[in-house]
Amino acid sequence: MPGRLIQDPEDLAAHLAHFGVKATAALIKKWEPLYNLAPNNDALCVRQRGNRREAVMLRWGLVPYWEKDSATAKKPINARSETADQLKTFREAFRKRRCIVAATGWYEWTPGKLRKQPHCIRPAHGLPLGFAGLYENWDSGVGVTIDSLTVLTCEPNTKMAQLHHRMGCILDPAHYDAWLDPKNEDVDALKDMLRPCPNEWLTHHTVSNIVSDQRNKGASCIKPGKIAARWA
Repeated sequence: MPGRLIQDPEDLAAHLAHFGVKATAALIKKWEPLYNLAPNNDALCVRQRGNRREAVMLRWGLVPYWEKDSATAKKPINARSETADQLKTFREAFRKRRCIVAATGWYEWTPGKLRKQPHCIRPAHGLPLGFAGLYENWDSGVGVTIDSLTVLTCEPNTKMAQLHHRMGCILDPAHYDAWLDPKNEDVDALKDMLRPCPNEWLTHHTVSNIVSDQRNKGASCIKPGKIAARWA
């Protein structure tokens, strides 16, 4: 919906250039592929402040700026695109603090005889996937700050409907500029961008159940696993 993300670009500079951002030398030096990015982990995102677009690591699980205690906040990892502009948790961020999660895939789970079967969803065209997100900056007032995000979701396309009843909103690259523009408060136009992407943008395969344990972070998470008969 998604509940886990993949960020493992072969070329980080080219990956970010797709979103109109130049990767800094510091980011390239410390970057490590994220094969099993779980909630409460930091995700690579693109946002714009004024006319400056930047790559930034944001914690997955939104902490609204008005929360008094980050420890007890709900920290939603997903928000329904149909209602995000109306709900207190998301509405101000929807208008002013939008971002793109610069992903290379995600995971979904389907029912199985003994345990759920994980699937790895990847871009069929080889280009990055830009999930529509919202971000916040929470400040404790005593020196602790948290930059966090949530991923917007929509009805699935027919291919992803086989795996889950919701999917992350994958933006058309033609909409990146308008989505990131903090001056753009045309809610109707913004919501119109939040549609299921075409089937042909995506491909998927089954993977080992090791990905279900968020402690497993290596490249083995994305390797094809035993295919359940239902998905053969």
